[in-house]
Amino acid sequence: MVAGAGTLAGRFAEKDPWRYRREMAASTVAMIAEHPWRGFGLGTYANVYPAYATFDIGGVVEHAHNQWLEWAAEGGIPFALAWLALALGVSGPAVRSVWAIGIVAAFLHALVDYPFARFGLTAWNFMLLGAVSSAPVREEKRWVHSTRDGEKRPRD
Repeated sequence: MVAGAGTLAGRFAEKDPWRYRREMAASTVAMIAEHPWRGFGLGTYANVYPAYATFDIGGVVEHAHNQWLEWAAEGGIPFALAWLALALGVSGPAVRSVWAIGIVAAFLHALVDYPFARFGLTAWNFMLLGAVSSAPVREEKRWVHSTRDGEKRPRD
């Protein structure tokens, strides 16, 4: 946390926090326009990006720094929409549960970075997704239909 604090402080001190990310996003949008339905294939961003790059910082760009755009570039717009459906579908239950609000934060963070490209964070998010998605099922199992008129009553 201490080592990252200096990096974070430096990022907030920059005059243009979108430096390079704006150009990477524009290049990624050009990639999406080339193959909007099928994309270029999952995991191919770093290989395909140089053909669409509009600037050169002297380094290798491995990710779009916008996971949503990268999903659309690699898997096509339908793939990005599937992720959007997942994000929207889990947002309500995650916010209601409070403890799973980090899932929403990760999907929002994906607008400016690529958190789902990191296995540990992805595994943690999907574990939370499973937990928050199973909460209604666990709640329902606490009740049984044992009265003659179909009324639910608590399990003994």
